[in-house]
Amino acid sequence: MTRNGQVAIFFPLVAGSFAALCTVLIHSFALGAAVNLFRHERRLGRVGSARIHLGISALAILFAFVAHLVGPKYRQLVGTNQHHNLMLK
Repeated sequence: MTRNGQVAIFFPLVAGSFAALCTVLIHSFALGAAVNLFRHERRLGRVGSARIHLGISALAILFAFVAHLVGPKYRQLVGTNQHHNLMLK
């Protein structure tokens, strides 16, 4: 609370918005990496085999997994992970 009784909401709102934007950017990088991998494999002529499709799918899932690990860790650094903050109280 501030001195005049108003709730301080601006800083948490800005920090949360910034963390959400960075999370979206992290996931867009993962999606871009998966798309570029598929384009690279298609340019080399390897797309069409079941084994190659499985490898491309596995790498795309790995990119998404890493993005899901990086996103919450970034939010913890910024301090907007509400579950983590509630656990500390």
